[in-house]
This record gives sequence, structure tokens and C-alpha cells, in this order.
Amino acid sequence: VSDTTPAGLTFVSNTGACTTAFPCNLGTVPAGETRTITTTFSVPANYAGANPIVNLASVTSPTDPGGPRQDDATTPIGDAVAELLIEKTANVQQALPGATITYTIVVGNAGPSDATNVVVTDPVPAGLNFIANSGACTNAFPCSLGTIAPGQTRTITSSYLVRSDFPGGASIVNVATATSPNDPGGPISDDASVPTVPRGETVAVPVDNPLALLLLMLGAAGIAGRTLQRRRRAIDG
Repeated sequence: VSDTTPAGLTFVSNTGACTTAFPCNLGTVPAGETRTITTTFSVPANYAGANPIVNLASVTSPTDPGGPRQDDATTPIGDAVAELLIEKTANVQQALPGATITYTIVVGNAGPSDATNVVVTDPVPAGLNFIANSGACTNAFPCSLGTIAPGQTRTITSSYLVRSDFPGGASIVNVATATSPNDPGGPISDDASVPTVPRGETVAVPVDNPLALLLLMLGAAGIAGRTLQRRRRAIDG
């Protein structure tokens, strides 16, 4: 038995009466008996070959004067279907005026086909000023990510400045949306919500935050200055 792999497909395996690649030697088949071969081919996510796919199998035997015998199976190719995934996270737990918030947007494709012409949008929330994008996109939104193959991801890192007039006591909600023309479930969105500090309240800031380091330095300088003044007054007294 012979069976040429159709153009654009990849042979995966044979099982049953043949466990090797074609051609397969089935030996002697007695009258009235049959042999069954199950063949698996892989269709790539970006398949652009003939539609439908025609797969032709042939069988020969020196004792069959009418051979070789052939039969084919025809399989139509449907539209490419992808499933986009998106996740958005922020690097801070609270928003401080004058500080920078960094968001990470991860866009993936669960397949089975390529996600083509993927576009990510992300309107700037009130209270923030857009600074820059890096990673899979280096310009302002909307970002064109092109094609994402099944199982692959693209990551965008976005930086924003919290304006000094941001509304205290609210939450800054930043929503990112990804679309692809061959994702029937799209567009798909995810958001990251960062609460702002109510006006008049203070908040503990991680020391790895540049603003926090500045506040700590200024605070320490102020405390040292007041302590020195009190000591001088005590000596003078």
C-alpha cells in the first residue's frame, strides 16, 4: 500500500496493519479478509494549500491482474479559527500622584489556527498620562501584533504617569482589548484596577519605588533637622 502525503500536510503516524511510514507491505491477504491502516496527518495552522485536501491510497499485488487499485478521501478545509487570550496586571497596589504605574499585557493564542492581524487597544484612563510602550509594541496604542501562532504569546509593557490632580479615593481601571479577524469569540478584554489613595491619607510605599526613596530621604532629612534643632535648644538652655 502506498499513500503520498498531500502537499502542505505532515505525516504523523500509521497504526493497525502498518506501523511504519508508507509504502506498507501487508504480505499475504487471504481471500475474504481485510487489513486496516489508520493514517494520521497534521494540518499546519497556516495551511494555504489545496482546498479540499485530496488523499490518494494505492494497493498492488502481483496476483491481482486488474491492479493497482486506488481510492481517495476528500476533506474540505474550513475557515481558520483562533482563540485569543489576554491578561493584564499592574506593578503597584495603590496609585500615588506623581508616581509611575507599569502595566503588563500578555496576549496569547489557544489555536488551533494562527491568529492573524492581532490588534491591541488600550484607552488611557482618566487621571493617567501615557508615557511609553515596550516589548511586542513600541508605539502608542493601538498596537498591531501581526500573527500569533497557536501556543505563542506576545507581551507589551505600558508605562503611565499618575497626574497630580488624580481623583483620590477612586480606582484607576485600565482595560486592554485584543482582536483578530479569525477569532469568532473576540474581541477579548482584561483590566487591571488600581485604587488611588484618598486625599489627606498617607500610604506605605515600597522602597524600590524611586518616589518612595525620595520621600524617605526627605523625611529622614527633616527628622534629622528637627532633632538637631532640639539638641541645640537644649544646649543653649
